[in-house]
Amino acid sequence: MLRAHKIRLYPNDKQVTYFAKACGTARFAYNWGLEECMIAQQNYSAAMKRYESALDDSYRADNGVFYTDVALAEKIIASLRIPKEASILDPCCGTGSFLYAASKKGYRNIFGVDCDNEAVALCAKYVPTARLMTADTIGNADVFEEQVDYVIGNPPYAPIGNGVEIKGDTTFRNKVAKYGKNLFVAALELAYILARHSIFRLRLSSPNITTCEVVKRLIGCCQARIYASSATS
Repeated sequence: MLRAHKIRLYPNDKQVTYFAKACGTARFAYNWGLEECMIAQQNYSAAMKRYESALDDSYRADNGVFYTDVALAEKIIASLRIPKEASILDPCCGTGSFLYAASKKGYRNIFGVDCDNEAVALCAKYVPTARLMTADTIGNADVFEEQVDYVIGNPPYAPIGNGVEIKGDTTFRNKVAKYGKNLFVAALELAYILARHSIFRLRLSSPNITTCEVVKRLIGCCQARIYASSATS
């Protein structure tokens, strides 16, 4: 049985004035904090877009550099319902939109890695709670000392070749070559290696059974469960 107590106050004029001032101060502090958060996110988004647009178009295309909007990253983080104490890694974090979104939602055990030192520096400026490092992680799981609970992010999507290569042992490179010869394929395989549990949740623009089965074969683990959902949901 749930019990509740209702208390009716009969303040005098002086107390009424005090309560009104206190409530007004609380509302002012809330609005000030909200505005500061919005300004910080706008500054971060602007800095991220400036950096991305400054990169050479051919470099972006060859390396699959297309950063995720913070608002979309927030929706994806929210949809995963990750426990607050979980460890989260973005192995291709770029300027860190997923880490920014995770930090904003209260996650503190977050890690990011990228091969672009300037992108990592920008991420460090706006996501000071993240533990970051500069390294080429595609096909190089040895960069990480241990597995994490969740691997998130927007992997680079670019064909391998024309100067774009991946590291890794022969088995890893052969698997990537077999299932697509793309950095995206290599990144998914890396995520499977680094995550403690073989469960994937993909945000697909056109989710269907065929796509899910291809991804299962791609990561070479039929017992891995695939959760597909529309990118707009």
